[in-house]
Amino acid sequence: MTLRFGPHQRLRNRAGFDSVYANRRSRRVGPLLVFARQTSLETSPRLGLSLPKKVGNAVIRNRIRRCLREAFRLQQQEWPDGVDVVVNVRSHQPMLMTEYAKLLHEARQALLGRRSLVVGLAFGVCGLGCLPTKPPCDLFSEASAGSIPPVPSMHWKPSTDMGPGEAVG
Repeated sequence: MTLRFGPHQRLRNRAGFDSVYANRRSRRVGPLLVFARQTSLETSPRLGLSLPKKVGNAVIRNRIRRCLREAFRLQQQEWPDGVDVVVNVRSHQPMLMTEYAKLLHEARQALLGRRSLVVGLAFGVCGLGCLPTKPPCDLFSEASAGSIPPVPSMHWKPSTDMGPGEAVG
């Protein structure tokens, strides 16, 4: 599995969303309501996003979509094959991509933890080599921060060193 996030990894039609909602397996994490459904297909995990206009204008909604897609793309190997995931976003202040990644990780652990979608997936197995006999792995803990590469921020900050009218480079 590559780390690309192509069109085949997205839920795009109403039937796909409805089948995930019909499963009634969800977890609320912060401003996200995450639904998951195991399919019979042996494909890579697929993501569907739902952001109502109440979340903000188009610029804000698209920024949140990009952050959530990137967070899911970086974690897609931790989700089992054949899982469809739908994320409903509630109104909130936009966050960093790393914060969305933490929320998705927490939702994944809750949805796939004790009552797993996949037979044999034990509590605490998160794709990082944790054994079921150990406590659950916290992907974003300070202890494991050195072993996982940092996730780039989606914030752009203008340079404060330049004065008005100064050229870059």
